[in-house]
Parts: sequence; C-alpha cells; structure tokens
Amino acid sequence: MKAQGFLSLISWDLIGLIICIGSVSLKLDSFSNPGPGMFPFLIGSGIILLATIQLVIEVYHTEDLLRTRPWPHFSGLKKVIWILVLLVFYAAFVDRLGFFLCTLFFLVTLFKTVGQKSWIVVILYSIPICILSYVLFQILLKINLPKGSFWI
Repeated sequence: MKAQGFLSLISWDLIGLIICIGSVSLKLDSFSNPGPGMFPFLIGSGIILLATIQLVIEVYHTEDLLRTRPWPHFSGLKKVIWILVLLVFYAAFVDRLGFFLCTLFFLVTLFKTVGQKSWIVVILYSIPICILSYVLFQILLKINLPKGSFWI
C-alpha cells in the first residue's frame, strides 16, 4: 500500500472522529428522540466505518486483488469538476425546480457524464432512486421537500 493512500484513509478517520466529537457537544439524546447532534454523529461514524474498512482492505490485499479495486475511483480531474458543477447546480436550483425534478436531472447527468452509462441503465437507476428517496423523506420521515415551481 502506498503511503499516500494510507495517510488519506487515516485523514478520513480523523475527520470522522472530529465530527463525532463535535456532535457530542450538541447533545445526542436517543434514537426515538434525537437531539441536534445525532445526525452529525451518525455521519461521522459512517465516515470512520467506511475509511476503516477501506484501510483494512488496502492493508490486507494480495497482488491479485489490487488489480480490481473494491471502491470506484475517478480517473480524472474532469469528472471531479463535473461532480462539483452538478452539486452547485443542485444546490442552486432545488428550491426552484423542486426536489424530484432536480434530483432526477442530477442523477441522469451524473450517471451519463461521469458514470458513462447507457441510457437504459441511466433511466433504470435514476427514476427508482428519485421515487424511493421521495417516499423515504416525504412520506415515511415526513420531511417537507422543496416542491418548486411545478409542484412536483
């Protein structure tokens, strides 16, 4: 394993730890009655968990497994810039277009440009993800999502 990858994963572990420590000061409470620090604590814990899993995989990989990496990695700066542009667009237009349309546009563009998937794959993934996320947040969790100008 390269030292650069090791330091990167350790950095992610430290970032997750800092998030967890900061969220504890916001009051966690319980899962049935979460405090303001519960969600950041869960996010920080997830970062620590994923970085640690990747660190263990990197340390204990054999030569054969190193050829096919378990996590997707972007090969170029162009894809990273595309993702940042899409995220800025999403943040800027989610209130105007609404959650469903903006998320659908974001996913279709992400899968087609960055993932370079076929249109069938793009449609088969984008629409169900939008519907499931809408059902999860709007219906099950009762979180008011932006409806936008089209009331969708």
